[in-house]
This record gives sequence, C-alpha cells and structure tokens, in this order.
Amino acid sequence: MRFPKFTLFSLGVFLAGLLTIYFLAFSFGEQDRIEYWERMKQADPRHAESSQPPYTAKQNHQSVHKDIWFNHADQRLQMRLYSADTELVLEHHDNLTEIIEQMQDVTCYMQEELFYVLPDGREVSLQPDGKLVLRHKSSKEEESYVVVTDEPLLPMQVIRHLEAENAVYHYQTDRFVANDVAVSRFVAAGHELLDSLHDLVPIVSGIAQKVEFSLAGSDFKFQAHQLKATFHQAKSPKK
Repeated sequence: MRFPKFTLFSLGVFLAGLLTIYFLAFSFGEQDRIEYWERMKQADPRHAESSQPPYTAKQNHQSVHKDIWFNHADQRLQMRLYSADTELVLEHHDNLTEIIEQMQDVTCYMQEELFYVLPDGREVSLQPDGKLVLRHKSSKEEESYVVVTDEPLLPMQVIRHLEAENAVYHYQTDRFVANDVAVSRFVAAGHELLDSLHDLVPIVSGIAQKVEFSLAGSDFKFQAHQLKATFHQAKSPKK
C-alpha cells in the first residue's frame, strides 16, 4: 500500500469506493445516480472552487502496512510503516477538500543513510557519479575522495525507528505528525531495510514530544521536537 501523495486518479478511486458503499446501502434510483455523480464532482480537487455543502466521508482499515520510497541527500531510501488501525477521513467545507489518515499503534522503520565500510575501517558514501567520499566529509573537497580497486566494501545503513500511540498524515501537504514518540537510531549491515531490530543495540534512544516529516518536494525533511535522548556506544560492524 503506497503511502505518499494521492494522485487525482487514486483519489477518485478512493472516493468512488466510499460513495458507492454509501449509496448501495439505500435505494439507487435516477435521483440517487444524479446525487452520486454530483458528490463525486464536489470531491474532485479540480472542482473545489464551486460552492458545495460540507460533508465528511470515512474509511477504516486494520493491520495496515505501507512501504514508501523517498529521496534524501542524493540517496534513494525506504520507509516501512505499520499501523494497527487507520481511519481515512475526507472532509469538504468552505470550498476546500481535506484528506487525513488517522493512525493508531504506529511503528515506523526508516532508512536514514546508506554507506560502506572499507577493510581498514574507513566509512565512505557513494556519490551520484559513482565515486566514493569519506563519510561526513564534503564532496567539494578533493582530499575527501577515496579510490578503491579490488577492496571489498561492506554495505551499512542507519535506521531510524519510531513508535507512537497515534499519528496523523495530511495528504494535501504530504506531512506526517505524531506526539510523544519513542525514537531510536541503529546502525545495521546491508542496504535492505530490516523488519526487526531486536538483535541490535541503538546508538541513540529517547522520547520526542513531537515528530513530523514531509514527503513533499525533492528532499525528505524530518524533525524530532524536544527530543530527550540517550547516546549509546556504537559497536563495530560484523564482517
């Protein structure tokens, strides 16, 4: 189930499902058909400027699992979001249509960074042009580049783990918001996002009063507000 950005097509499919279920529960005469298509037109963002009466439509799901791909710092990263229960809500009022997804018992595994470890222990990042740069160094500095011939590279990743009782996703702004969030960061082998972190020790753990991130634009934006964190000793990667 794809999480970010509803296209007009997918929005239309969602609305069609909601409104079809609503009208099938009642008589479906000619007047019902007219009202059905009129509501579909009202919910279409392309017709949001017309004056329409306010209304709300809802759709519930259980055991939701979403895989999301996003871009950050020239890397293609992955996020996996689990929610025990979700309620997708469409509200139309004042000529505006808003869609939000309310989630309960939320767990999120999010790749923060992909990098490699050289045999000598140095850590490097792969650039879009295929070159390797020392991790946390600027690609604008010539001395930051590393030339590797036949040396094996150990793929590594930084994973951010989030847990919250409730969260909300705003589709118009592609923004995720949750309060009182348990936040942890892990370093793990491989470039494939892990489903379980039980065998790993976090390098950082704590509680954030509020977490929000946006999938809008060309770069991913993540914020953990008033995070009270504890730093842990990082272990050397297993080879």
